[in-house]
Amino acid sequence: MLKNLVNEFSRYARMPVTSLTLNDLNAVVAEAVLLFQDAHKDIVFEFKPAEGLPKFDLDAEQINRVMINLLDNAVAAINKKNGRIEITINYDEQHRKLLWLWPTMAGFLRVIKESF
Repeated sequence: MLKNLVNEFSRYARMPVTSLTLNDLNAVVAEAVLLFQDAHKDIVFEFKPAEGLPKFDLDAEQINRVMINLLDNAVAAINKKNGRIEITINYDEQHRKLLWLWPTMAGFLRVIKESF
């Protein structure tokens, strides 16, 4: 019995295999935001997708997991009565950079840059 529990936990804790396919990052993020909008009607979610963002090789399932984790943490950190969560993705075509802006608990922005 204990061995089965350990094996199940080990299988659950393993990182999933990455499956890169050509995907629209804006659409993947929008899908996660929509789930949270439906679940948290008292919070305003504003998603600003990047204009001119090309499709990238990415694992949509893993990006979705990241988004759900980040949005879940954001929901837990804000005031539920007048809460607002803004998600912005900017794309710099000239330098092929993605810029993600996230509000943090202290009100500052966390900036995540990716080069492609």
